[in-house]
Amino acid sequence: TTLDSTAYILASITSNKLSYDEEPARAARFLWAILLGIVAVSLMAVNALKAVQLSAVLAAVPMIPIGFILVFSFFKYAKEDYPDEFGADRILGAERQGSLKQNFN
Repeated sequence: TTLDSTAYILASITSNKLSYDEEPARAARFLWAILLGIVAVSLMAVNALKAVQLSAVLAAVPMIPIGFILVFSFFKYAKEDYPDEFGADRILGAERQGSLKQNFN
């Protein structure tokens, strides 16, 4: 659940001297969840939700090419580390193996 995770992270960030193995106080998490809920309800009350949705989409658009790069990199390094499991014949079939080798080499 996104609200719960966001409240947990915000409570962790705003807690003083919290070590890596400690959890933030339950009251702090509850406070952040209430505050985030108030912000969401107030945005809906003033009909500003469309602006928030548009800004979220615009912020996510640059992540699309990064996602493609991550997928390409995964298959590239998986092919290097596990050639039997991620070889061209296993992914595309034996008939396309030659054209794949020409494109990636």
